[in-house]
Amino acid sequence: MTGQAAQAAGAKARNENCLSGVPESATMMNKVDTASAAWHFDNHDGAYISLTPDFGSSPATHAPYRREPYISADIPLTAGGTEHITGKAGGWTASAVLVQWSDTEGARHNVWVEPAQV
Repeated sequence: MTGQAAQAAGAKARNENCLSGVPESATMMNKVDTASAAWHFDNHDGAYISLTPDFGSSPATHAPYRREPYISADIPLTAGGTEHITGKAGGWTASAVLVQWSDTEGARHNVWVEPAQV
């Protein structure tokens, strides 16, 4: 057995020993509750119109944590018109920008808009 093969066999044996008695369904766990995370990024009050970017053709990017750029944007309202918002660019694609802000009551908002609105 080569050195690499022996190391791999040893690592596999250690993993099996650590997981003995643990059901296989419990060995893989997502550390992020994706349903909860998605809920936080949705527009819940329905007051704003949010785009749905096509991430397949234009993947999203973002700034490093706590270095998001401040922006101003005209957010379209479902009742018509727009509201001028100052917030942060939480992410962006070639066709959309995620505007994130807190209102005066402390509620968080996340709305995707066209770049021309920023």
